[in-house]
Amino acid sequence: MPLRKSSKTRSSRERLLSPADCAKKTPPSQMIRVPTSLIKAVKELSRLHRLGHTTAVLQGLQLLLSNIDSNNDINVEIHSETIKQIQLRLLKLESRNSSDNDVDSNSISLQMTSLSQKLEAIQTRIAQIEGAIALYEVAKDNII
Repeated sequence: MPLRKSSKTRSSRERLLSPADCAKKTPPSQMIRVPTSLIKAVKELSRLHRLGHTTAVLQGLQLLLSNIDSNNDINVEIHSETIKQIQLRLLKLESRNSSDNDVDSNSISLQMTSLSQKLEAIQTRIAQIEGAIALYEVAKDNII
């Protein structure tokens, strides 16, 4: 006996949204973590939302948040002296670092020059020793 699809199944399929529609549609709710001290306020906002006062709740929250943000502006003048001191210390460190690099590169250059001179002296000494050995070999062959 063939299976019949109920009209209930068909209607639920008809209600299915395409992937593009799903991407556009926002979920009805989301789970978020709330600090313990704000739980009562969030529950109250949720209750007002369920009663249909979503627009009023959003406007009130935006107004409240903008007031809080405007009261918390950072006074740059208070911190400007500290910032200037930090900038001066940074400049000193950078100049010390660049002068250290100059000193290091100069000392490395001097060390390289010294090492190359010592190497040339060693090569000259080896050439003298090889010459002496060659003379010894020739004199030894002439004696025998």
